Amino acid sequence: MEETKTKEVLNVDYIYIPYENKKDVTIRENKIIYKNDTIIENLDKKEYSPVSGIFNGIGEINTTTGPKNVIIIENDFKDTVEKKKISIEDIYKLKSETIKKIWKPKSSEITLEIKSIDTEDLKDEFILKDNMSIILQTLDILNQTYPDIEIKISLEKNNIRIYQALFSYLGTYPNITVEFGKPHIESTKLTTYDVIDIYNELKNCNIRDYIYITLIKNQEFDVIKTKKNTNLKDLLETLDINANKATINGNIKLSGINFLINEEVYKININ
Repeated sequence: MEETKTKEVLNVDYIYIPYENKKDVTIRENKIIYKNDTIIENLDKKEYSPVSGIFNGIGEINTTTGPKNVIIIENDFKDTVEKKKISIEDIYKLKSETIKKIWKPKSSEITLEIKSIDTEDLKDEFILKDNMSIILQTLDILNQTYPDIEIKISLEKNNIRIYQALFSYLGTYPNITVEFGKPHIESTKLTTYDVIDIYNELKNCNIRDYIYITLIKNQEFDVIKTKKNTNLKDLLETLDINANKATINGNIKLSGINFLINEEVYKININ
């Protein structure tokens, strides 16, 4: 495997937000969309716009669970928010009551699970490397808030690369332990995205607007950080890759590249 490169592709022209029912869609009459606007809302979930721009229409796109109707947003590349949030400077100064309102554990053990779905999945490794400080700070402050809770990071056996990346930080966070192997069944399992999302809530930051994927072409591996709900077609155009066939997650073969990249996608092989 050649040396892996990390690339940020956050300047896509359009965002595609899937919906099941039109009554769940909330768009202003003037069609203006601010970053972090709620676009889809129902009892089960909320979907936010990762960009500011304008409502461009309704379309259809293929996804990991089949074709979906989507709201299409044209990106204005300004990331304008309707109301700017005032971020918390130091999350360690938050009162425990405030933290407990934001997040509650479901068991006596919290495990950040770092795993690869297969040998070509580099997503979690690079999310951790790029966000090491905030991930460890968040786990540490959860431990301080819930001192009876055990905090662990679970690595797959023989994942020495990630352990080496963590090693220099662990002395600063002695209450966080690293284990190799699967986490206990009863443990509250968190993903890297979960921990970053908790951090953003604690900081009162904007909602996370990005995802990571592994892109493989001609045996060259790139880890791509891109906007949530990007179209594969737009991503490849931005990367100047000419292709009309791809395989998603190792088992979804595409004969066209109109495909939604969301958190269900972890790797893309360009055929």
